[in-house]
Amino acid sequence: MKKYYCIFLILIIFTAVPSLWAAQNTLFKGQIDVNGNISAKAGITTLESRPVFLAGGNWTALINHSLIIGNSWHITPFPAVYSGGKRLLSYGGPVLGWAFFPEKLFHFSGSCLIGTGQSWTAKDTSSNTLFFALEPELLLEMNISAHFHIALAGGYRFGFNSSSGKLGFATPVSGPVGNLYIRFGDF
Repeated sequence: MKKYYCIFLILIIFTAVPSLWAAQNTLFKGQIDVNGNISAKAGITTLESRPVFLAGGNWTALINHSLIIGNSWHITPFPAVYSGGKRLLSYGGPVLGWAFFPEKLFHFSGSCLIGTGQSWTAKDTSSNTLFFALEPELLLEMNISAHFHIALAGGYRFGFNSSSGKLGFATPVSGPVGNLYIRFGDF
């Protein structure tokens, strides 16, 4: 159980501390700007320790060009073939993050998805695995224009399930994630 507290503490540090530190200079001083954008993304992840293609998208609101609040979703559009059949994965949920120096041509941002997901075998509904997803991610973003950005991202999806009645680490759905983002909107 201590492992879960450590993961939760890392999540809080990863998202809240940079936001509070930067808030001294940006949030609630003067005018508050709210902009929004949508993203399409494609990437690679693992499902049961095998690489699979991952597609998805998200929408985000940017407050003062730095605080990121939004929603994200992911799906494996092509099933991975295992001995038990073809496995699929989908997950999504709210996203919270921070963009560091967003006015620079290249800049970093960090975000964390906190949501739910499902892994299942095609044509076999009894094989469903429901899980809680926690996915911190670090992005290197390039400002192409005022309304178009691209980003490379890397992170790790932590999957927790409760199929046994206790909170447990769902290793088949946990794994590294790498994404390419194509973003459109106001930044």
